[in-house]
Amino acid sequence: LAVDISMITSQLGFTCAEMLYMGKNLHGFFESLEYFHSGSVPTVEAFIALQVFFSLPTSWVRRLEYFKWTNAIANITVLVALAM
Repeated sequence: LAVDISMITSQLGFTCAEMLYMGKNLHGFFESLEYFHSGSVPTVEAFIALQVFFSLPTSWVRRLEYFKWTNAIANITVLVALAM
């Protein structure tokens, strides 16, 4: 039981850190665009809420084979980016 609790808290910590990292980076990216110079940039919290909105339903999928096409597209995108 202690090992399971430790693994759950560890994964929860990694997930929270990744969402915070992505939220801050997205906020900084949109802040640097000329379109948002008027101050209408969404907050970091809004970007984190948007991530939760998309990642929570995908975490309920039990069979990973449903993601094979999206994973293939993501892998191809990474390979193209590395090749550039």
